[in-house]
Amino acid sequence: MSGGPARPGLGALTGTDALPRGTRRVPAAHRPIATADWTTYRLHATADWTTYRLHATTGQLQQSAGVSITVRTGSEHPATLWIGRNAAHLTERGPGRTRTGPSRRLEPATTHSVSLSVTPAAVSVVVDGSRRLALRADWRDPVEGAGGFVFGTGAEDGAGPDTSWPRFTALKAR
Repeated sequence: MSGGPARPGLGALTGTDALPRGTRRVPAAHRPIATADWTTYRLHATADWTTYRLHATTGQLQQSAGVSITVRTGSEHPATLWIGRNAAHLTERGPGRTRTGPSRRLEPATTHSVSLSVTPAAVSVVVDGSRRLALRADWRDPVEGAGGFVFGTGAEDGAGPDTSWPRFTALKAR
């Protein structure tokens, strides 16, 4: 995985690399050329907030601190799962539109386990073994949804340069 030239890579997602000053979001694509024609795959990840520092002023974890997994990257219909400490939601961008999918409240926790299943028919997600989200494909040609995946992490806009971010502690693709 790489964030590209002069950008943070996998270490930004796992919490091992320092981030450039002023950075608020970091994505990293997994082998974008090699996965460009994937239509069916599964991803498993663990998102972790245990090292995330609370907001200095309010003492609370901000809602915008979270991780994301975008599937079908490079296709006409990429779908993004965003996970915060206590919420998850799924959206899809298609030609000329954004389709808002389901949202689920999560039990506030310092870690969340995530399983995504991508098929030509749908993107299905299970968070913490019980919270289910899905977006069915509304197009016919499976090639329109072929693509790889991107992991991302971010902190709220008011975060200082010494803020540690939510991170991925486990990643598995098959």
